[in-house]
Amino acid sequence: MSNAHRASSFGYGVLLLFYPRELRDRYSGEMRRVFLEQLRDEWKRSGTAGAARAVFKAIWEVIIVAAPLQMRNPSIIAAALSFVTSSILVLTFFRAVSPHCGK
Repeated sequence: MSNAHRASSFGYGVLLLFYPRELRDRYSGEMRRVFLEQLRDEWKRSGTAGAARAVFKAIWEVIIVAAPLQMRNPSIIAAALSFVTSSILVLTFFRAVSPHCGK
């Protein structure tokens, strides 16, 4: 297995972490195999641009498939709400303590 192949497989494995555990446990091997086949085919067809396209599609799939599936998990919902709330509080704090431009 080449270094590029190993790195691609590792990178896709990281993306798989965004999917729910049940889906990963059942389909991760097949998903990884399909991704590597698509990557290889795109590389043969279009070189670097094709490989980049395959990676972009994998990332896009995480956004449109994995993220909505994760929103069924109460822990993920709580973490997302906590992040949004704390971000609003931090931004509000910094706005309140920073000098206003032009005044």
